[in-house]
Amino acid sequence: MSVMNMGGMKITLRFHPAILLFGAVFSLITVLLGCRKPGKIAGSVSPVEAVRYSEGTLKRKKEKHSEKGARVHRMAMSNLGRNKKKTVLVILSLSLSLTLLCVVITGVDSFQLDSYLQSRLIGDVAIGSLRYTLPGSTEPGTELDDAMAAYLDAQPGITGSYEMYTTTYPRTLFLDEEAARLYAGWRDQGLLRTGDDWSDMAIANAAEKGEVETDVYGYDTGLLDYLTVVEGELDPEKFQEGGYVLLTSVVGDHTEDCYLYHPGDKVTIGNVSPYSEAVEVTDENGNLLNIRWTNLEEKEYEVMAIVEIPTSMDLHSYSVNGVGMVLPKSELTKSYGDEGEYTAGEDYGYRFAKTYTVEEDALDAFIQAAESYVEGQNPYMGYISKETLEQEFSGMVTVIRTLGLSLGIVIAVIGVLNFVNSVLTGIVARKREFAILSSIGMTDAQLRRMLLEESLYYVAISGVIGIVLGSLAGYGVLSALNQVILFFSYRYNAAAFLIMLPLFTAAAVLIPYAGYGRLKKESIVERLRDAE
Repeated sequence: MSVMNMGGMKITLRFHPAILLFGAVFSLITVLLGCRKPGKIAGSVSPVEAVRYSEGTLKRKKEKHSEKGARVHRMAMSNLGRNKKKTVLVILSLSLSLTLLCVVITGVDSFQLDSYLQSRLIGDVAIGSLRYTLPGSTEPGTELDDAMAAYLDAQPGITGSYEMYTTTYPRTLFLDEEAARLYAGWRDQGLLRTGDDWSDMAIANAAEKGEVETDVYGYDTGLLDYLTVVEGELDPEKFQEGGYVLLTSVVGDHTEDCYLYHPGDKVTIGNVSPYSEAVEVTDENGNLLNIRWTNLEEKEYEVMAIVEIPTSMDLHSYSVNGVGMVLPKSELTKSYGDEGEYTAGEDYGYRFAKTYTVEEDALDAFIQAAESYVEGQNPYMGYISKETLEQEFSGMVTVIRTLGLSLGIVIAVIGVLNFVNSVLTGIVARKREFAILSSIGMTDAQLRRMLLEESLYYVAISGVIGIVLGSLAGYGVLSALNQVILFFSYRYNAAAFLIMLPLFTAAAVLIPYAGYGRLKKESIVERLRDAE
């Protein structure tokens, strides 16, 4: 749970006896239901018919005998068809375990550490509030502690640093007629997020007032190169001169390609000014949902490019059904004067993170300095380094691997137990048949070979099905995650088959030999007498 970034939640695991009680009752009901139909069938058979029964007897009477004579491998293959339901069940059990393990191992192997580091960190070390350094944290405050930044700025070995800014008050993107039409169309197509107060309120506000909320950021020039340009061209130096804005797609459920504006378009953005008034937005129970601002200061910008902002450069919170926005850094570093004077176009902004590049020899000492400050001075601040991210990544992958492999092992054990049950009960049920075959000249070696080939046919068929289904399922399910998880890249891995197929093969060899070896301890006469 800690790996899943549950913030400061305290979680304890406690055993409850009701779990065992439920498991016992559930198992009892399952067994009773499973025995019901076979019990009725067995009850309808007379004792005389029952002792003369051998699995598949009636069906074999209807089969035509081959003119070519009996062959051990043909007998082994035909024996699989005696009870098709049982054969299908065993094959599906083994195939499912192979398929699941293939998906799990391929999925775990597809998580890319390098991509994860790139998505979470720029440079060698980044500092900021817990809301920035620990995604999912609910700790209050997002502003970087100036004292922490000053303390780390004084550390030796720094080769470069970049700052990230955001706004104290929200900024609003006004929709023109074409943008409003596009937004309404995405709403009607179900691309926007709906079903909660925030998302529904955002849609209603866009429809009624033609306003969309934004997440606003400003960066040092060196950080602009880390933005992914989707449309247009980004000239960092020209952008920082002012008058331009960078926009993202709409933030919704299926809005990856939903762009309200394009490079070259003129847009109007509303800023909170001293003349703006805050209006509380509440739900039907009077709970505060949001604060809307009136009398906004309007300013026009030209869209330079459409971009994607990496998670290493945002606060990990987003305006639902709104857009991301990057403004020149100069517009987010201005503030009101000491006496409260206001200049049009200015707005409160603050630094929420800072990233450093450090010489390799000084990196460990720099990280220790950041750690000591967080632990001793301000626990609401945090830091990110490659080392901490590697530990976080390893823990996350371990959780996925543990859960996936645990489920896969359970399915594999069920499959093997079904296989063992099928082979052993088949040997017991066919005791009389084996005795008759031995009495007419079939050797023990031939009987063992027939049982061995039957088992290997199970494994071979299950292996083919498992390889096909596992490969198709892995590609179909996991390749879709390439567009969902930034640090995930589908990479096929056949280790599941290399691990499980030899184990299944070993079981297919040992179980028939063990089962028939125990049966062989009785003489042919004793087996025939027991069957009668």
